[in-house]
Amino acid sequence: MPTFFSGAGASWDRLRFMAKMFQAKQALAALQAKANSQKAAFFQGFFKTGPGEYGEGDVFIGLSVPQTRDIAQEFHELPLTEIRKLLASPIHEARLLALIILVRQFEKARKLPELRKEIAEFFLNNRTRVNNWDLVDSSAFQILGTHLLETGKSRAVLRKLAKSKSLWDRRIGIMASFAFMRVAKPPQFERKTEKT
Repeated sequence: MPTFFSGAGASWDRLRFMAKMFQAKQALAALQAKANSQKAAFFQGFFKTGPGEYGEGDVFIGLSVPQTRDIAQEFHELPLTEIRKLLASPIHEARLLALIILVRQFEKARKLPELRKEIAEFFLNNRTRVNNWDLVDSSAFQILGTHLLETGKSRAVLRKLAKSKSLWDRRIGIMASFAFMRVAKPPQFERKTEKT
């Protein structure tokens, strides 16, 4: 199976080297170096992180999206094992960083359908960490929606998301469907006929 690092002359030695070079803890340190307590306080309110609110418990350290994207550029070859560690972080910007990197890797793998499938499945399997509207909106249609459009396997996945009790699952389903709307090809669902 091809990987993000595969290509002409790629080797396991290179894979091991890259895994050592790019680690979640280094990416987290880069985020922490840009932390801003005043912005963090504002984001905590803006993203509704108080008790009973939709973002309850989310933690911000005060990075802007452009700052997070700059760090993503530095760590764009982070392996999926390390991206999973970022997604597991309670820090919002860490999860956003993980998703920005994931989108970039997915887009770079245009000629590697097996890798795109692996990334899309990784996204689905870790979607409980995609748990605020900006996280969903910056990744769902770019990864999941595009994958479903390319493979024609949208029905079951989108139906499951639409029926979920999770607010963020339902939003992921909605945003993923945007990939179809952009090409004027809405996802098709089988119609259930009533028994007479």
